[in-house]
Amino acid sequence: MSKYSKLLFIVALISLISACSYDSSKVIVAEYDDSKISLSEFEQAYVKNTGNLESAKKDTITALKNFLDLYVNYKMKLKEAEVRGYKSESALQNEITDYKVAIGQTIYLEKALFDPWLKNLYERRKKEYRVSHIFLVPDSTRNEEQTVALAKEIIQRVKNGEDFGKLAVEYSKDNYTKGRGGDVYYVVSGNIVSPDLDDAVYAIKNVGDVYSEPVKSSFGYHVIKVTDIVDRKPYVKALHILAAFKDSTGTTDSTKALAKIKDVEARLKAGEDFGELAKKYSDDPGSGKRGGDLGKFERGKMVMEFDDAAFKLKKDEISSIIKTQFGYHIIKVYEIGELPTFEADKENIKDLFQRTRYKNEYDKLIDTLKVKYGFKINEEILKNIIELNDTTKLIVDFKEMDISKKFGNNELFMLNTDIYSVDSLLAYMTRQKNMLLKPVSKGLITDALYFYSSSLVLRYKSLEFDKENKDFAALMDDYESGVYLFKLLEDEVWNKIEIDSTSLYNYWKDTKEKYTFGDRVKFNLLYSKSDSTAYNYFSLLKSGNDFDTLMTKNTEKRELGNRINEKDFVDAELDEFSKAANKLSNKADYSAPFKYKEGWALVKLIAKDGAREKTFEEAKAEASSLYQESESKRLENEFINSLKEKYKPVLNYEELERAFK
Repeated sequence: MSKYSKLLFIVALISLISACSYDSSKVIVAEYDDSKISLSEFEQAYVKNTGNLESAKKDTITALKNFLDLYVNYKMKLKEAEVRGYKSESALQNEITDYKVAIGQTIYLEKALFDPWLKNLYERRKKEYRVSHIFLVPDSTRNEEQTVALAKEIIQRVKNGEDFGKLAVEYSKDNYTKGRGGDVYYVVSGNIVSPDLDDAVYAIKNVGDVYSEPVKSSFGYHVIKVTDIVDRKPYVKALHILAAFKDSTGTTDSTKALAKIKDVEARLKAGEDFGELAKKYSDDPGSGKRGGDLGKFERGKMVMEFDDAAFKLKKDEISSIIKTQFGYHIIKVYEIGELPTFEADKENIKDLFQRTRYKNEYDKLIDTLKVKYGFKINEEILKNIIELNDTTKLIVDFKEMDISKKFGNNELFMLNTDIYSVDSLLAYMTRQKNMLLKPVSKGLITDALYFYSSSLVLRYKSLEFDKENKDFAALMDDYESGVYLFKLLEDEVWNKIEIDSTSLYNYWKDTKEKYTFGDRVKFNLLYSKSDSTAYNYFSLLKSGNDFDTLMTKNTEKRELGNRINEKDFVDAELDEFSKAANKLSNKADYSAPFKYKEGWALVKLIAKDGAREKTFEEAKAEASSLYQESESKRLENEFINSLKEKYKPVLNYEELERAFK
């Protein structure tokens, strides 16, 4: 087992048996040295071990006693670690700090960004907003300041009663929506490309209201108005009947189409079946054959007029006649999707958040942390290193570069009262694979400065996050204890295990009965997907052809990794092949074809080996593992006994009768 695996195992064990000790109960269940374990501490540790209070209450007194033994041993080990000064060992503290930073960042971002925003998005997505906008872009006739001023003027004019649609036709630069008065159609949070637009839309609570300020996106400026707010339907399933404007000859006749759809409408009102009418009269060849069934579709997947009508219908409701660019439709919705629960929708929302909002919210969080930790840039030095225009490719030995020689020791920025030099930034850049060997341009420097300072503020936050998050504090307590216990076991157990050939041989000799083989076989195999090919092989073998020669010619042998000149014995019960080989009596005997999954197989017996004890060489690896395990237990028991001699534990088993009462 690797060092890392052992450490993880220890931390996992600690997470089961450790607990905080802040209960003031006077009932003492154990003492060691000058320390005491209260009943309340024991109860907390035991509940953590069993998983819940109800399970703990049901356990026997024997189980409680066994756990107390383990818990006292665990506490004595931690005491010994303290006595040995592990908390002062820099290597151990660095390991704990590195873990705290790595895990702390992940947990902090989960708590500060993901948790609140996923819940926020879930709540927002219960509603759909129909939005209109007037889109303005700075151009040769109007600069950015003037564009913002115009947007504010339009907002005020709408508030004063002017028609939004007419203003959209007059001013909007969005040619797609201005013709319909700026109508964007329905939108839902998480699917809106700009986080600022998303926030502005969902900040409006009343239909007909206009957002109070122009909203900037990467495209320009928007004046936003909400024209409808509805409960979101994730999808609908619908039938439709189409009377197309164009007939089978390509001739357009809207009058004929209207007459046709009105006739269908009358039949529906008379009680005729929607699906049967769709099969007879719908001009949509795809859905018509299925009784008009369009299946499931989400908002925005159909042309606007059709989509709007379908999503306004109740279940089993039939629409009036709807006109689209294709013709006239009648729609019937037969299923309306229900909103998923938060847990069911969590991964989808997380994906939406990461694609649309994460960077924006991450940047805001980083800016907040930079203010908290007093980030201050030395603008003059930053300007100097950028103006140096040293386009030499960034190298690992950055101190040979002009930028380091001229400004390396200069202060570049301050953070949390710590000073960071130009060289510290260059060193960070050399650790980033995507930056190394890149020309040191202005863009590379500014990007590196942002990422470097961001990683530092997250580091500072991680190092203090345990003070505000109890779960993280508990995790770090467990990990720290795990590091100390690992060090103890390394010093007292694992490093003391010595395996030489003589001691291993003697151990094998004393435990020979543990290492045995069952019946084994060695065989070769012919395989084909075709039964006729397999039986052809069988005929050829009967005619005197060599089994191994047929194997080399068999183009299908790779299907199962066919064995040629098999070197290893396998358990006789391993699979269908070994079972078939074991039924053969003599070396070179071969089987008749037998069915195996999707094909057919024949086997040839090479040798048999009956059940027996393994030789020392055959058992060496297995014996070595068991010997190490045995020695580990022996040395750990010796270590525990030495701790008992040193700390004189006293266990008050009788007090456990009062546990969970």
